Amino acid sequence: MKNKILLIIAAVVFFIFFGWLFMLENNSNNEAAKENKPAIDYVPLSFPNNTIDISDWETYRNNEINFSFSCPKESVLNSSIIGAPYPGIADALGKNFSGYIKLPSGFEILFGGVTKDYSYPRGGSIYDFSGYEEKNGDYFLGSAWGRMKIIPSDKISINNGKDIAIIIKNTEIEMLLDSKQTAVFINTKSNIFPGLVFVISSQNGILSDQDVKTFYNIISSIKFE
Repeated sequence: MKNKILLIIAAVVFFIFFGWLFMLENNSNNEAAKENKPAIDYVPLSFPNNTIDISDWETYRNNEINFSFSCPKESVLNSSIIGAPYPGIADALGKNFSGYIKLPSGFEILFGGVTKDYSYPRGGSIYDFSGYEEKNGDYFLGSAWGRMKIIPSDKISINNGKDIAIIIKNTEIEMLLDSKQTAVFINTKSNIFPGLVFVISSQNGILSDQDVKTFYNIISSIKFE
């Protein structure tokens, strides 16, 4: 009887000991897997510290929103502000600002915004943006859907270092951006247009280094006048 008890105790100790070893090994493998986990693949927008020469770039100014930016002089740039009333929408309010920059490489940047009283159309445009707010290290976008908490993937200094623009990659707000787009959100100094959005689209998830640098410099050149 005594021998049986000893055998049972030995068996219990054996299973406890090897169970403990198994748990240690499993935890170790999990930690190694985390360390070796590949980075999420998205449009490469960790912008380079080095800038390019923009001394011969042209400056675009918008007097209604009181902002400006520079872009390569060979670019094709177009913008417009359309106000209510809109055809067939009797109670529409506000204005819609939209534009594009077609770079010499053929790469295109879209931008736009709406006034605070804008009411049409509210169908889901990313440009329907009423500025962002930073509170205790958290960022919130104002939009037609209300206040949305987001995590910026990067930031760009604008307005001669006095302000920042925040960058959102497609995985953050999939309802607004498709898989090839990344957006830059900017708070303006305008009492009428509270925010602007610049959107870039990549080819097969990749932008050339030159296009990335050009886009970075366009955004960083933004000034409020």
